[in-house]
Amino acid sequence: MGNARRRFVEPPGEENLKNRSQRPIWVLLLLCALYGVAGAQLVDLTSTKDGRGTLRFITRSSTSTINRIRVSLRRDGYAEISVLSGASETFSGRWSNDGSRACRIDIRNVGRDAASGSGYVRHDGRGGITDVTMSGTMRGVRFELDFSASGSGGGLTNLSSTREGTGNLKFMARSSNSRVTRLSVNLRSNSDFEIRTLSGVSETWKGRWWQDGRNKVRIDIDHLGNEYASGSGSIELDERGSFEKVTLSGSIRNLRYELDFRSSRDHDQPENNRFLKSAREAVRKKFSSSTSFNWNSESVGNAIFGRVTVRGEFTARNGSQPGRYRYTVILGAGTANVQSVSYSRI
Repeated sequence: MGNARRRFVEPPGEENLKNRSQRPIWVLLLLCALYGVAGAQLVDLTSTKDGRGTLRFITRSSTSTINRIRVSLRRDGYAEISVLSGASETFSGRWSNDGSRACRIDIRNVGRDAASGSGYVRHDGRGGITDVTMSGTMRGVRFELDFSASGSGGGLTNLSSTREGTGNLKFMARSSNSRVTRLSVNLRSNSDFEIRTLSGVSETWKGRWWQDGRNKVRIDIDHLGNEYASGSGSIELDERGSFEKVTLSGSIRNLRYELDFRSSRDHDQPENNRFLKSAREAVRKKFSSSTSFNWNSESVGNAIFGRVTVRGEFTARNGSQPGRYRYTVILGAGTANVQSVSYSRI
């Protein structure tokens, strides 16, 4: 102990204590800032969007209008941009992102051909793309792609409907003209479609569809029956979850075809009867089984935001609630499923 020298450590002053207490705060702020930057960076993205755009191959002097595009940006840096309608091309390469909503694309291939080019994919921060711009060369041919996605929200997701009406199916080289009086349209949620003639002649078209405005659907045809075919067309929608008109044309094995079909107006009567039947059944369930009904002054409204409103009056006899009533039933436009029922005494 005699030779040991004691070290005297001066207690930290107020200023030193203040500095030390602030040090963890600065560390936390720095970590949060770094985490915020890293969190803003995109890791991967897969998005398919409808919209408007053009794809040009300059030397070929060809310009295609495109309406649907799919973007896949993978975690390993691989990028793939596929044009799904109006033209059929796939661009692949590498992508990078600095934390902004613009991802840089370096193009290495167009289809199976080597290519060079660059561009940007911009996203909305919610997993969807907003626009794509790219340009480059492939085997000496200059290409340019410019695409803007449609606004998000709403829109048709699927449709399955069979209508009666009048139409014609022509195969030009065969000099055949078949009358079509019944047509089935099936638009699936994965963008595949199937259109079938159910009378006069039996044919089935398949391909891809996308919505073009509130009441119109565009289609690209790739099969007629089990054979490859080309073509395009449109489907005009009504306000009840069905279709009013179908027109399409194209070719199969150099044979030109055309279909023009319009649904009958008298389709509305059985459709109205379906809504009336569902509405009455919904009202009956509110009364005892011994009640008898006399219906009058009933009307079926137009479909608004996917719903149909049925209104009317009825007289209830026997049962536990006899009297005159006014009722309102809201149904799904396509399914006629009951959404709400209300009634009151008159």
